[in-house]
Amino acid sequence: MNAAPYLQIPYRKGGRGWDGADCYGFARIVMEREAGISMPPLDGRTEPKPDDFLLYESIPEPEDPCLVLLQGGPFGVAHVAVYADGMILHMSGMGPCCHSWKRIRRYAKGLYRARQAADTENHL
Repeated sequence: MNAAPYLQIPYRKGGRGWDGADCYGFARIVMEREAGISMPPLDGRTEPKPDDFLLYESIPEPEDPCLVLLQGGPFGVAHVAVYADGMILHMSGMGPCCHSWKRIRRYAKGLYRARQAADTENHL
């Protein structure tokens, strides 16, 4: 995966597009382009509901591309990123970042891949 186009997206709180995105919007852009999965836009909600992730299944090890839920402080999961090619792509308040999986994996609280088309139909 070529990360360069994603690293040009500016941070924007609540953003969901190429003109600006927060961590969820950023992950949404990357997963749509790289995996062909359209994550729900959340429609003004700040937190996803469990049904928002029916297109994904939990996996034990990272694979290209997959979502990574990251610990965001003392209260548990608070950040979402994308794993690809041994790297983690995510949006911080300072802008997009790219880190090695080895550096970030200790903060990972869950890994999720897009379900296969047949599985998706069974879960919707």
